[in-house]
Parts: sequence; C-alpha cells; structure tokens
Amino acid sequence: MKETHKEAVLSALVGGVLVVLYLAIANFLDRFMSINQSNMIGLIIDFLLNLIAQQYVFYGEVKFHKELLWRFFVGNSITMAGTQVIFVYGKKYYDELFEKVKHYIHPKYKLSIWRYLSNVLTFFLLTFPLRKYYIFSKFKK
Repeated sequence: MKETHKEAVLSALVGGVLVVLYLAIANFLDRFMSINQSNMIGLIIDFLLNLIAQQYVFYGEVKFHKELLWRFFVGNSITMAGTQVIFVYGKKYYDELFEKVKHYIHPKYKLSIWRYLSNVLTFFLLTFPLRKYYIFSKFKK
C-alpha cells in the first residue's frame, strides 16, 4: 500500500508538471484554431511526454517494448478520450459554476482552470488506476 501511495504521488506530480506544459500549448494554440482542436493537440503532446516520464515513476528507467507500448497506448487513449469528454461535455456545467464565482476568477483563466480540473478528475477516475493496474503492473521488476 505504501508503494501505491508513493507511485500515486509521484505519478500525479510528474503528470501535473506535464499538464502545465499541456495547458501552455493548448492556450497558445487557442489563438489559431478551435478550443476543442487545440485541447486535443495538447493532450497528444502530453501523451508522448508521459510515455517516457511515467516509466521513470513506475520502473526508474525507460523500457520500450511492444506490449508495454501497446498497453500505454490503449490506457492513455482511454484517459485522453475521458479528459476530452469531460472537457467538452462538462464545460457547460463549469460555465454555470463560473457564473456563480466569476468575481473570484479572472475570465482570462477560466478555460485553463477548466482544462486543469478536467485532468484532475480524469487522473483520479481513470489515469492512475489504469497506470497502476493495467499499463505498468505486468512489467514491474
């Protein structure tokens, strides 16, 4: 249990840093395309960086072999889709919530906050369980 707790914290920290990078990329791309397209491009870049970074969390090294790559692809495709679904369909509810607290949050940050919250929800619901029990479990030392 202690190992799972440590992995969850490290995975969340690494993922959190990469989410900040994803947010910066998506926010930059918002100027050139729709927010849904820029969000998906940011998620794809996040996916590729996580492929390497999360291996360090769970193994301490990078191991590129076919089955691991396949599991990572499947697991992260599920979580990317989950994040995109939460982002697109949950935005309506976030917009309603934002109207109630808009005097506390600058409108400039509204979309970034929703992107971040979408990722946090997905991490707890899908990402960590898939990483721990599907993607990396078979390949532990």
